[in-house]
Amino acid sequence: METQEKKGFSRRNFLKGAGFMGMSAFGASMLAACSPTTSESTDDSAEATTEATGYVTTGDWLGEAPQISDDEIVETIDCDVVVCGGGHAGIQAALAAAEGGASVVVIERSPEDSRKVKGEDIGHFNSQFLIDKGFGPYDEGEIVQEFVKRAGGRVNVEAIRKYVANSGEMFDHAASLVNWPDDRITKV
Repeated sequence: METQEKKGFSRRNFLKGAGFMGMSAFGASMLAACSPTTSESTDDSAEATTEATGYVTTGDWLGEAPQISDDEIVETIDCDVVVCGGGHAGIQAALAAAEGGASVVVIERSPEDSRKVKGEDIGHFNSQFLIDKGFGPYDEGEIVQEFVKRAGGRVNVEAIRKYVANSGEMFDHAASLVNWPDDRITKV
């Protein structure tokens, strides 16, 4: 008995282990009782397919190209660059191309009467615009560290660093192209 207790094996440990195993078996049987009892499929369910669709495929995700006859074309525009979408990225792409000397056309699908200026999601750090309003300048390293911390370290740190370092200048440049009142943002 003495050698068995030195190895950690005793009657008490044996009974604890047996009790744990019994409770585990009971719990597993209860889970099995909760599972569905039939394995028949209904006609309403979709059949499984091995064909890849959407973004995971390398195939033609748009489907068949539409056939447009010459009499359906109402206007033809010659340009160097066509930008699809007039959102934040599209406008910046069009701006960069135009400043580089290209003739640019932006194609936007939303109707003209539904477009309006919004302050939506143009995050920037240390822009002269914000500094003049009393916000900053801030330590860029601390901002980068905060982004990395909040993402659990699962980010491209160099991309975050470039964003923080260049976003203020980008905003100041874009704001210089727009004539808007300068009294809409005040420090609280």
